[in-house]
Amino acid sequence: MVSIGSYEDIFNVKSLHMADHFALGMIFCFIGLFAFFLAVKRRDQHPVLYVTFGSFVTCVGLFFTCTSPVGQFIIGNLPFRYYAGFLAFQLFPVGLYAFYQQITADRYRRLFSIFWKFHAGFALLSLAFDLLRILDFFYMQYILFLFLAVEIV
Repeated sequence: MVSIGSYEDIFNVKSLHMADHFALGMIFCFIGLFAFFLAVKRRDQHPVLYVTFGSFVTCVGLFFTCTSPVGQFIIGNLPFRYYAGFLAFQLFPVGLYAFYQQITADRYRRLFSIFWKFHAGFALLSLAFDLLRILDFFYMQYILFLFLAVEIV
């Protein structure tokens, strides 16, 4: 979308439209940090549940925060926001499937274990492809969507 106007006016309009996006990201980040805090606090009560849930929620929050226009002014550094946002997007299935592995019946645990390990490897491969300029993170999203669709079915 092309916008015409002064920089301040365009930023104000975009900020108003995406303020909920940024706020949701920050809420998810705080929930994730709280889950990590609970994992440390309750070490004797299955801390893996808290860590896996916290990693999932933190990744979702980082993606929302890094991709919002408001995040541009808070985080600032474009390469950092680019890599943090897209890497968080690539890694959210790792936390989600690792959390599912902990809470599901024994017969599904192996399947979820395979899924989260696959996505961890895929995230590293995506990062390597982007850094080596073989394939951009943006295009790797579509491959991730394909994998997630197949896993859901």
